[in-house]
Amino acid sequence: MQTALKQLEGPGVAALLCNTENFVNRLRIGDNENAACFSYARNQMQGSLRSGNNAGLVLASEVACGRVRRCDSASAVGVWQNVRVTNRQSEPASSEGLPSAPRRMSEASWLALLFFAAFAIRFAYVLTDLVLPEINDMGVYAQLGAGLYSGEGYHSDLEPHFTSLRAPGFPYFISAVYSCFGKSAFAVLAVQALMGAATCSIVGLIGRDLAGPATGLIAGALCAINPEALHWTREFLTETLFTFLLALVVYGSIQLSKSRSGVWLVVVGVALGYATLVRANALAFIPFVLVYITCFADQPMRWRVSACTALLVLAAAVLTPWTIRNYRIHGVIVPVSTIGGLALYVSLPPENENLKDVPLPLALEQGRHEMPNGYVLAWELFGHPPRQTFPEDFNEVEESARGREIYLRYAMEDPLGFAELVAVKASLIFNPLPRKFHRIHDADYGLGAYNVLVRYTSAIFFFGLFIFGALGLIEKSSTRGPVVLLFGLLVYQVSFLLVFRPALRYLLPGLVICSVFSAHGILTAARLRSWVTEQENGGRWKLAAWVFVSLLLTLNAYYHVFVLRGAETAKSIAMISRLLGLG
Repeated sequence: MQTALKQLEGPGVAALLCNTENFVNRLRIGDNENAACFSYARNQMQGSLRSGNNAGLVLASEVACGRVRRCDSASAVGVWQNVRVTNRQSEPASSEGLPSAPRRMSEASWLALLFFAAFAIRFAYVLTDLVLPEINDMGVYAQLGAGLYSGEGYHSDLEPHFTSLRAPGFPYFISAVYSCFGKSAFAVLAVQALMGAATCSIVGLIGRDLAGPATGLIAGALCAINPEALHWTREFLTETLFTFLLALVVYGSIQLSKSRSGVWLVVVGVALGYATLVRANALAFIPFVLVYITCFADQPMRWRVSACTALLVLAAAVLTPWTIRNYRIHGVIVPVSTIGGLALYVSLPPENENLKDVPLPLALEQGRHEMPNGYVLAWELFGHPPRQTFPEDFNEVEESARGREIYLRYAMEDPLGFAELVAVKASLIFNPLPRKFHRIHDADYGLGAYNVLVRYTSAIFFFGLFIFGALGLIEKSSTRGPVVLLFGLLVYQVSFLLVFRPALRYLLPGLVICSVFSAHGILTAARLRSWVTEQENGGRWKLAAWVFVSLLLTLNAYYHVFVLRGAETAKSIAMISRLLGLG
């Protein structure tokens, strides 16, 4: 191919020669599907190249891009985009009085615009509430971070009997912010706003690598206005930090698979280790990263094995000091925290016979929140939690082990009940109202009505996110590489919620990554007619699968909004109507 290109003349040849090396590398690893795409695109463009017909070259590249995109070669799309940019720059300046062709925004420009827009939205939201949390999980994390900052140690008055219940990643993050800016709640939230904006830019880069700049820009924009991501920016909880770290791991892994950069190797390894310290379940995502590097990196197998080994060593180096600390305290190996078994226990149904003789201190009846189906799917305390009493010989490691044993016993002794519990959790995961309902306490429909309006606006957003995300995932189902890693992150996130309790804040990294598939789904829907007629890629079968998934999501949304919460939905609609002056 390179020999043939060198014999041609005309603008654009230099760009093709510069980028053909990427294609040659893909040929070496046997990527025949993309080879066919490049062959077709080259034949379409040769005529225009020989004659120096810039307009014909751009037109031919448009046709070629369509073929290449359908074969899902991000690198091939980049080749043709560079060719088109080269030819636009090589065309003579327009005559006086005639406007020149518009130039597309550069990648650096739209990334910067995306970052500052996302930060502005989050920072404005942070300014609405600067109160330091004093109760529940937020209060615990705030006290732990303040204790580390002041030198008092890893201690919280709200959980005085626990020494390893909470993972230390987020408290150390709070302590680091305090060390830089003083003990300021505003500083922590402002840094979280920066991290949230950075996450949006990273998601944009992931979308660009998956399917081009348009997908990246839309994915980043969806992430910037994601109500769930915005909501948790203002909370002293792990969501914003954890989402940023996982997004960094995904993007870094994609870059690492395409190069032998030691920088990306260190970034991914350290981010994996620290993400595990922020939330212990990140351990379950490490195998997905290793499989991706081993199977899909464009590098020799010896390098892939070495890279995976180095990632494990780096992650272990970050994690090991805390594990040693836990061993010195408890006398047993606790990699991160002791919350696992207790979290399993509180996700079980209250009527289970196995639970009646288990006096776990955390299983307070007044601390349980029953969903309409009767299952305990979230452990929430409204207002200030009651002072919990613990026996003098309380051992958090033993109690966590007991909770884990009870969970496994229930799954084995009542498999049908356990399957029903998992099914209910699955329906909640894809509930278009992911954030819990705000209690409507304002009789004059003021603040309460605005809360209702916000949550139903969020419902529309998430319903669209799921629908278009399904379309994008189905359209990209035949693609290897990055799609496998992104889909692996979604599987890991959903599986975690199916095993534990489906608090939707735990799904935030999955919702953010879903923005990538949703962005591609939006672009696919824009050319749905031509997509369906692509017989060689099974367009009609993909359309049928999308319709089926959309029907399931619609029925699930109807069930949660109108069946489970029909009365509250009617009241909410009435309040919104009054607020808008419609009734």
